[in-house]
Amino acid sequence: MQSFEWNGRGEMIPYGELSQLYRALAHPVRLQILDALARGEECVCDLTALLGAPQPYLSQHLAVLRKVGLVECCRRGNRVYYRPRGRCAMEIIAVGSEWLGTLQGDGAVACEGEDISSDCC
Repeated sequence: MQSFEWNGRGEMIPYGELSQLYRALAHPVRLQILDALARGEECVCDLTALLGAPQPYLSQHLAVLRKVGLVECCRRGNRVYYRPRGRCAMEIIAVGSEWLGTLQGDGAVACEGEDISSDCC
């Protein structure tokens, strides 16, 4: 059951669920898995070869990603194939990389069309 809270702008936000999503993303291997799945559906054995990590280790991380809905799987024969669950799952890495790229500059981050010439702090 989702628990929504008001965010002060008149919107109901599922903060508890969002924190679970961000917690799932807070591991480098899970981000590598998502990035690998951006190229297409993969079975665990292929991910093992691609990422150089043991199968049980990757399976544990895939279970975390499945639990929060970032990846889905299907069984074909004796193999389980994983794929991103929707376009948004793949955009997470791109948005994060873009954010880090803006921080590499002078530390000031501006949204499109936003004027950050005045210091606020």
